[in-house]
Amino acid sequence: SESAGTLPINHAMWLLEKEKGVYSIQTGQPYWHNRLAAPKSILINDNRKIPDMITKDNRNILGIILANLGLKYREEPRRGGIKIPGHYYSWEHEKVKKEITNFLHDVVSGSYDEKNDINLRWLTSESKRLFERNRVKELRKWNDREERLCTYHAPSLPHNINPDHQYPHQWLWDSYAHAIVLSYIEPKLAKEEIRSLLYAQREDGFMPHMIWNKKKMRPFDKLHARLYTSKNHSAYTQPPLMAEAVLQIYKNTKDPAFVREVLPKLKKYYSWLENTRQRINGVDDGLCEIIGSDESGMDNAPDYDRLYKGPWGTRVPMNLLKIRYKMKGWEDEKVFDSNIFRVKDVLFNTVYAANLRAMAELSEAVGEDQESQE
Repeated sequence: SESAGTLPINHAMWLLEKEKGVYSIQTGQPYWHNRLAAPKSILINDNRKIPDMITKDNRNILGIILANLGLKYREEPRRGGIKIPGHYYSWEHEKVKKEITNFLHDVVSGSYDEKNDINLRWLTSESKRLFERNRVKELRKWNDREERLCTYHAPSLPHNINPDHQYPHQWLWDSYAHAIVLSYIEPKLAKEEIRSLLYAQREDGFMPHMIWNKKKMRPFDKLHARLYTSKNHSAYTQPPLMAEAVLQIYKNTKDPAFVREVLPKLKKYYSWLENTRQRINGVDDGLCEIIGSDESGMDNAPDYDRLYKGPWGTRVPMNLLKIRYKMKGWEDEKVFDSNIFRVKDVLFNTVYAANLRAMAELSEAVGEDQESQE
């Protein structure tokens, strides 16, 4: 896989970690993915000819602009309508050829698995260190709700190594992933991660994809927040992985009290998805629609270029879409009637289906009727 394709493949490889004979080769992982290579995978982010200007270590937006204006890197190929210097990996590149050849040799010989056994003690220690570094404690009191000290873990805080990569807010499906990992190493924090998300749930069940960290708002964040109707969170959602996160917490803690605490709110969330995002339109297929690529979890991936009328490579059309929705008050019916961006996204619906099964398991675990989810 290459470029934005490394995200779903990375996710798949983590799920297939224990499957024999399954390996992946990944090249040019974009900087916004900001993820470690999955098990049984090789990640190549440098062809050793020109630094790949869209990867984390070599990010160079100015270089990309100059290349597309024809002022530099004229010899670089244009792919998908946009030129990104260094973002091209070929067997002709000696470094790429050597790394892949060595990787395949190790796989075939069986030495790869022997050399790459995970050191769980080290991994646990590093995970705890990263969570501690990115932990946020925030006192929230919104819309006359009961005041609560919420604890969550940001993707990246300003004191991290690269000051340009600051993501201090709480993201919905990032926190799901955090809760799953924390359920193995610090279960109390895993529960707090879920509770902090549920604090932002609307009365109708909607869950926002971003919750603002008010103390870490940069000028762009403040401008971005004005595109929504709430001062506290966004009006988009994200792939609904919450039931699986709660189920994993339950499996690792055997705590039915926590499941009973959060299950009513989970039911409201998945009912909101069913009632609001499943549009019949003559075909009752049970699939949910997303109203912007932010909701896919893949943001400005090239998969959505056609809907945005071109390979922009920036978030400009995404924010223009938010402005149009803001003019409609982010009202569900008006947004859908506008028919600007309506996609039955594969990843979103795959996650949705898997989490309905997780809801059934959670209800069974605490002896509740699951008829509404069948």
